Amino acid sequence: MIVVDAAGVPDFASGARTRLRGLVAALARRADTPALTIVIARGSTLLDGIALGPIAVAEVAEAGGPWRRFASPARAPWRQLPPSLAAAATLWHGETIPTRAPPGVPKLLTLHDLRWAEPRAATGASLARWLPRHLAALRWLPRSARRLAALVTVSEASATRAAELLRLPRERIEVVANATWLEPVVRGEEEARRLLVKQGVEGRPFFVALGHLEPRKALAFALDALAAARGAAASARLVVVGEGPQRGELERHARRLHLAERVRFAGRLPDDATATLLRHAAALLFPTRYEGFGFPLYESFALGCPVVAHRLPPFAELPTIDAASANHATHAALVAPGDSAQAWGAELDALVATAHPIATRRRLALATPWRWDDAATALLGAWRKHAGGSRSAPT
Repeated sequence: MIVVDAAGVPDFASGARTRLRGLVAALARRADTPALTIVIARGSTLLDGIALGPIAVAEVAEAGGPWRRFASPARAPWRQLPPSLAAAATLWHGETIPTRAPPGVPKLLTLHDLRWAEPRAATGASLARWLPRHLAALRWLPRSARRLAALVTVSEASATRAAELLRLPRERIEVVANATWLEPVVRGEEEARRLLVKQGVEGRPFFVALGHLEPRKALAFALDALAAARGAAASARLVVVGEGPQRGELERHARRLHLAERVRFAGRLPDDATATLLRHAAALLFPTRYEGFGFPLYESFALGCPVVAHRLPPFAELPTIDAASANHATHAALVAPGDSAQAWGAELDALVATAHPIATRRRLALATPWRWDDAATALLGAWRKHAGGSRSAPT
């Protein structure tokens, strides 16, 4: 029995939530998936709408975030499970730090990135928020990681950084990359038209910015870039998809830049609505300064939507990044104009001037994206390698 502790994965839209749902849906369809139980917080909507098949679900009281879980070991999810279930576990895969498992059971941990080990500028967080997390990432996390059977991360760039910062042998780090569905869910023509009308972008060139509205995503820079456009994108609009603590600040910034009429804060949208916007947009604006993978970027490629982003190490692993294809003639490519809003604004002008029609977008989409079925295969390989071993690897 493999137990995945997802009790700390949030209900709101996030990379952790998207990843878990994609993997669980793929695992539920496979005949070779071992006996598997997913532990979620009581009342969570994390798995809603997924056909789980033989996968079991156990609900526990929410153990809280990393600090609360660290301070309250008695509330660990495994202590709330029936003793027979905890005793049957041959592998415990934690999706939240710290990973707490029954004694004698090998542990895996999914670590999406190590942003709290990086300088504060990479996180965009306040000093009060960043400093305790930074100290924990540098002092406590390496000791905790060395007690794992293995660490699971989402890209080779994240694996390399984890090996360096956590002082782990590279062979103790498994890469299970994030993925997308082979056939992204896009609304039909009439539904798409209604969505575009609702967002105020029907018949107009527009861009999409997507993600949790927090400083690390640097979405204020996307507004600066839109304001700097002077050519074909001078009247283009921007739809910001997502919620978060920075929304009010971003709305005020849009007003300061005289963009209030051109920027729509759409909040959280269903997956099919987001996919439809990306299919019709001139590009995704993704100015984040730090990522372990970059879900929105990859999902945009799968829909044939170009991306304007800073060139970060994880992005180099994705199959459509080709500096020689900046004109997007063969596929949706990444464009990294530089660090100035003026350079980004000039690129936005060029993208609007050369935008491909929707029919061409389908041709530019990834022909063979890394699918959740592929990611599930990689995860099953990691589980088979480490299930049933000792509780932890030697330090």
